[in-house]
Parts: sequence; C-alpha cells; structure tokens
Amino acid sequence: MPNKKIYHLRQKLAQRPINTGCLLDIALEYEKLGNYYRAGKYLKKIIEIEPNNIPAMRQIQTNEMRLLVRKYGSFKSFHKWHEILARGRAGDPMVFDRLLEGLQNRHKWIRRECIYAIGEIGDERALEALVTIADQPDIAGYIEQALNKICKKKSPNYLLQKAREINKQVCINIITYFGFKKDLNAAEALIGIARDPNEDKWIRGSASWALGLIGDSKALSVLKTIIQSENEDYVREESEEAYHKIQTRLRQVQNLKNN
Repeated sequence: MPNKKIYHLRQKLAQRPINTGCLLDIALEYEKLGNYYRAGKYLKKIIEIEPNNIPAMRQIQTNEMRLLVRKYGSFKSFHKWHEILARGRAGDPMVFDRLLEGLQNRHKWIRRECIYAIGEIGDERALEALVTIADQPDIAGYIEQALNKICKKKSPNYLLQKAREINKQVCINIITYFGFKKDLNAAEALIGIARDPNEDKWIRGSASWALGLIGDSKALSVLKTIIQSENEDYVREESEEAYHKIQTRLRQVQNLKNN
C-alpha cells in the first residue's frame, strides 16, 4: 500500500508538473521512509526547473550524504573509508593493507570499492585475497576487473611464479584466468609449466587445459610429447583435449583462408 500522503501529493503534481513546492514535499516524504534514492530523483527535478533553488540544493547534499552513510554504515566509517578509497583509486600503495582489510567489510559497497582500488594499485600480493572471495556473486565482476588490471601490469610468468609461492589453488586459478581470457602472452609461461615433470600434476593439467583455450600452435609439439610419454592420467587427458582443440582451430582458420 503506497504512502497516502505521497499518493495525494503525486495527484496534485499531475495537475501541475512544475510545482517545485510539491516536488520538495514528495522528496521529503520519501526521505522519511528512508528511500533516499527516490527522494533524490524528485530533488533533481526541482533543480531542472529552478537551478538556483536553495532548499532543494541543500536537501540534495543532505540526501547524498545519507546515501553514503547508509553504504558505509556510519559517519565515522564514511570519513575513515573516504580517504582510504580515494588514495587507493589514485594508485597509492601506502593504503594497500587497509584495502585488503576492507575486502572482509560487512558492507558490500565498501568491498566493491576496495577491490576496484586494489586493481588500480596492481599489487600481486592481492591475488590470494581476491581468489579467496571470488565465489561471492555480488562482487565477482569487480574481482575479474581487478585481476585483469593486475595481470596487465605484470608479466604472466611473474604472476604465475608469485601464485606458486602463495599456494597451489591460487596458481590454478590464475592459470584458469589466462585460459578464459585466451591470453596469448601467457602461452609461453604455460607451455613451460605443462612440460615440467617436477610440477604438480593439477597445475600441469590446468596449464594444458588453458593452452587449449588460447589456441597457440607453438603448444602443439609440447602437448604431443606429453600425450606420448605422460604417466599421470589427468595431465595426459587434458593435454589430448587441448591438442585437438588447437588442431581444430587451426583447420578452421585454414578453411577460412582457402574460401
């Protein structure tokens, strides 16, 4: 059931759409209900009609502050995070540790902003923290963007080495990332991992899988060798699948050229 006062005010507004007093009253009623977003829409309508409407301008400032406080949780939290996030978005590495703490904040908006800022800084130390929370659907897109920025600032070989130092799962996740992105720049590093007999079998198999998605013909000879001599079933099976994927892709490219 809609608010009766808002209903009557909107009926009144329908008769005279440029009634700024009525628009302001509706905005204030929405603010009483805690709907600051809807209130802001009516306040902006007032400014469109009267750009110098002082009461509306002041109310917009109050409204925007309330939205920020709702996102941050309190005025104290707002002031604390405002500076940290601003410095992070500017690429300041001095706030990196605070941003990592923010990834566990109970407010979704702060977690998203911290992820974005971490991407701007581009520090590979964030890999483990980002991968740990990557299964949260409300921030998955932000994590993808941050990983993309970090990977652009560092070479694939360097990132894979750092991932190994963290743990096996982080390394596999980075390999998976390169595969889904079909990153040709990562092919050489992945080939080195796939053919290394001393590497963990799950990491090697993931590298072969990623090479199949990337489709670099340089991987064919290595994959063929693995298929012929590998003892680990997982590595051999992933290498076989990758080998056939690359061959299929090369045939498709050749057919397009011939036609």
